Amino acid sequence: MAEDLVLQGALESNSLPNILQRLYHDRETGKLTLSFLETRKSLFIKEGRIVFATSNNPDDRLGEFLLRRKIITVQQYLESAKHIRPGKKQGAVLCELGYLSPENLIDLVKKQVQAIVYSLFEWTQGDYSLSLHDLDTTDLITLNFSTEDIIVRGIKHINSWSRIFGAVGGPDVVYAKTPECDSIYYGMALKEEEIHVLSSVTGRASVADICTMSYLSDFETYRLLWGFLAAGCIERTAQLDTRKVESEAQVETMVDVYNQMFAYLHDTLFQGVGETAEDLMMRAIKDVTPQYPDLYRDVYVDASGCVDTNQFYQNLLISATGRRFTTAMAALNELLYNLVFVVKRELGTDAERKVAKRLQEMKAKLPA
Repeated sequence: MAEDLVLQGALESNSLPNILQRLYHDRETGKLTLSFLETRKSLFIKEGRIVFATSNNPDDRLGEFLLRRKIITVQQYLESAKHIRPGKKQGAVLCELGYLSPENLIDLVKKQVQAIVYSLFEWTQGDYSLSLHDLDTTDLITLNFSTEDIIVRGIKHINSWSRIFGAVGGPDVVYAKTPECDSIYYGMALKEEEIHVLSSVTGRASVADICTMSYLSDFETYRLLWGFLAAGCIERTAQLDTRKVESEAQVETMVDVYNQMFAYLHDTLFQGVGETAEDLMMRAIKDVTPQYPDLYRDVYVDASGCVDTNQFYQNLLISATGRRFTTAMAALNELLYNLVFVVKRELGTDAERKVAKRLQEMKAKLPA
């Protein structure tokens, strides 16, 4: 099939994360080429997923990549270079010389390709063009990461604060999870602290609130939020009205919803560890109390795993003014995250995934 150029432009007006998200959304297949001065790098896209990448930059070649990673020595690099010829790539030569095993070569080529992909996220200048055509990946060592995961990982290579702040917005901006968030989340390999940031996106917490709750630095949290935004996990909603004081009924309704989630987690733990579940619930409260000492003072859980609503609300009235709803949600969300971690530790990753999915459904009951 002849290539059909259907998209081209400048990176200054359309960033790579936005381009990749659109290609994934439309499930396009073809080759995306980015160029700046003499450098050209191409991403091979199949049904919206990045499967391979190439570069004409000599520093992106496999030998140079392995040398930088200290996987081969200069002597091994130079010796293997002598045997490169048409039809005989450096990777195959390194295996023939005994410097690498074929199994290691496959994994290293994937990492080399990833490095090419991630390097493009740092580009702020240059041109891009997209050619749509069928791809034959038979002879390629293809990547198996989701496009959303690559977008989040790629943005983590960006250190330009102006780009990050411009994409996320000011501290009062509020984000909510998209309807597709759960399916995207399960396709990404996130660390515990990154999952925590995503769980803090409630549709009511501002970027400033999320930074306060995050275990990461403000810079890293902002950058991660951009990653989630570009991957389609979250979307901007509205600005917070910091003068609004939420009613007692709103807060109590919200606490009731969280108590339903706590009761569900208690039942899950009880089925797995028996009566130890109550001790685990109390220990979780103790773990989060240093972060919210005023709110969790004298707060206990009952036999069903629910927190003492009356005591919690009395603490809230005394310690918080103005944005009580957001303050209470941040504290309860922290406890929820801690308990999900307890489920993972005590019952395993499969149980964690199951409860995480159920909790997302239950959160839909939170007052708007």
